[in-house]
Amino acid sequence: MAKRKSGKEQAKAALKVLREIEKARLKIGAGNAAIPHFMDKAVGAVYLISDLAAVTLRRIAREKKS
Repeated sequence: MAKRKSGKEQAKAALKVLREIEKARLKIGAGNAAIPHFMDKAVGAVYLISDLAAVTLRRIAREKKS
């Protein structure tokens, strides 16, 4: 049977995922795509997720301070 992760382990994993999303946004934004409008759609989708990730990271940081 799989071991359940503690809340602290889950939080660390979530932060790692959020940081990876931010990295993906930067990579896609900096790259060039041969498919017409692909970049617009890809960057738009990643920016949306990245915005949500950034808000979550700020909330976590604020909670840690208090």
